[in-house]
Amino acid sequence: MKNSNSKPLPLFHIAGCYTNKAGSSNVNELVVEEVLMCPAPLQMVHDDQPNINPERSMVLHPLLAVDEHTPLPIHRERRPGPFNTSPYVTSFGSESGSSSRFHFSFDLKHPFVAMSDLERTTLYIHFWKWLNEGLLVRHNTKNGKEERYKKNKLAYKNQLLDDSHIDVILYYIRKRAKYSDTNAFSFITVDCNFSNLITNVWDAYYNFESNINKESTEESIIEYINGYIMHVARPWHTVDNILIPVNVKEIFHWILIIVSINDRFIQLYDSLRGGALHDSSVENEIKKYAQLISMYLSKSNFYGKKGIDISSHLKYKSHSECDSFEMIYVNDIPQQDAGSLNCGLYVAAYADHISHGNGIPNSFDSEFTRIQYASLLWNYGVQKIQADATSDGEAPERPIRIHRDCDSSEKITIN
Repeated sequence: MKNSNSKPLPLFHIAGCYTNKAGSSNVNELVVEEVLMCPAPLQMVHDDQPNINPERSMVLHPLLAVDEHTPLPIHRERRPGPFNTSPYVTSFGSESGSSSRFHFSFDLKHPFVAMSDLERTTLYIHFWKWLNEGLLVRHNTKNGKEERYKKNKLAYKNQLLDDSHIDVILYYIRKRAKYSDTNAFSFITVDCNFSNLITNVWDAYYNFESNINKESTEESIIEYINGYIMHVARPWHTVDNILIPVNVKEIFHWILIIVSINDRFIQLYDSLRGGALHDSSVENEIKKYAQLISMYLSKSNFYGKKGIDISSHLKYKSHSECDSFEMIYVNDIPQQDAGSLNCGLYVAAYADHISHGNGIPNSFDSEFTRIQYASLLWNYGVQKIQADATSDGEAPERPIRIHRDCDSSEKITIN
């Protein structure tokens, strides 16, 4: 009797078998008999286990067997960053996307090497030949294409230097000082991003409708002070002067400021002095730095690390830690021609001369300075490519972030 509660096992059609019709030996009289089987439960086993019934088992391929140990990740050789490769030469070859050829450090630490007049002249000739016969050879026959391609190129007259040009030159100025035994001027530079951070955090304090993340921006500024963020970075308390390129966006102009820690003032190096509106825009911009830098020096425990006793130091004892720094214009420095776009070039040249500790000359040729920087950077990049090398690893250490609860009701008034 069939049990109504039991469920029949599912049937699987395994194969069709050919057999002779009963009593016949004629091949053409074959019939097909279907064979139906009930599947047995499958058992997952490895192929090295003995006494396995093959009709009731599935054998795992050795490559599919689960490894008891977690495999180690494959080592990835990362492509060098913008400061480890040439800042001026770009490779368009088939290997340009591979990092496998950068395998040892370049002995020459920076491009600003001393040269004789003959060596310098020879370098300029080779550089201009590369520009006209190499870089621009595909653009010379195109109407208008050559001038458009020259836009924002360091070597060409009256072309504006952008953030990347200034950052690269300041990077090598820092690196030259790091590996120099004769540098008497104690300094560090920052990159152009620092100027953006100051502008953003000022906007976060001053503009109540700002959507800037004030806490995150303040952390980044303090990381600059503690020697993180940049390549070839040093903590500010280990030097006496901070060189900062500032973009005065209101008048589309670059200036250089130097924060003098021991003298407690900010020096302004402006290559386009003279107009009242211009000077007013510059001063309004630098007031942000005078106020905010002193505040963040206090927040980062800078004075304790530097060993400055506010109560007894000659320049500090009449001020509180968060008082604004004094601003002082530096006069009698080379000025750019009116209407030219050389302000970024002058910022780089000011920083270059000041970093030697020799001061700024009364005048210098802006076009010669352009060619000098462009050819030296080009030559440095060519030598690295020919040597199949990369620069030293100058990446900063990663800061230890301490997350803390902040009082959202805290208000700071900036005058």
